[in-house]
Amino acid sequence: MRKFPLVVAMKIIRSSVGKGIRSARLARNLSQEEFDAVSGRTYISELERGTKTPTVTKVDQLAAMMRLHPLTVLTLGYCKTPSQREAAAVLSRVSAELDEVFAALAERERLLLEAVQQSPS
Repeated sequence: MRKFPLVVAMKIIRSSVGKGIRSARLARNLSQEEFDAVSGRTYISELERGTKTPTVTKVDQLAAMMRLHPLTVLTLGYCKTPSQREAAAVLSRVSAELDEVFAALAERERLLLEAVQQSPS
């Protein structure tokens, strides 16, 4: 895996999240002004252009305004093109990574349980 300088990585993240927000907003046929309950139009514009980085809480709020799961918004952002095929590829990678994480956690739990069972009482 290539290592990116932090500045480059942040630009990629901002751009991806902004792209996802814009794609979802347009798909829901919403204007930037309709997000006034959670953010101003200027802020939404900055997010979509990738000049600002939202918090996880803000992504959650914006997704809720669009009646979407936050991961749907993020998935849209990380798709190279807005297609079901790209979304499936992103979600397949996420699924494989979750399998690895869950397996590692299960192994860790097994080892901890084994250590507890072998320790003198």
